[in-house]
Amino acid sequence: MLETMIFPALDSGNVVSLILLILVGFFFGFLFHFIVFLLGALTAIIQAIRLNYVEFFIKFFRGAGTPFQPFGERAKPEV
Repeated sequence: MLETMIFPALDSGNVVSLILLILVGFFFGFLFHFIVFLLGALTAIIQAIRLNYVEFFIKFFRGAGTPFQPFGERAKPEV
């Protein structure tokens, strides 16, 4: 379906359709790069908020639970 939309615009010799095709390509390229930029910024913001949350609540942690005991066997020393 895509080739029936794009290739006739390139083969027809119509300059307007070619310029429009290039502009649409630039628009989608810019849009996708902007979305990737926003996701990268959002990741940094979420990590900063998470670290502040963890650092703040360490002050109130008592650690009065039971020690960890694994379900499996004890590790055997390797030779």
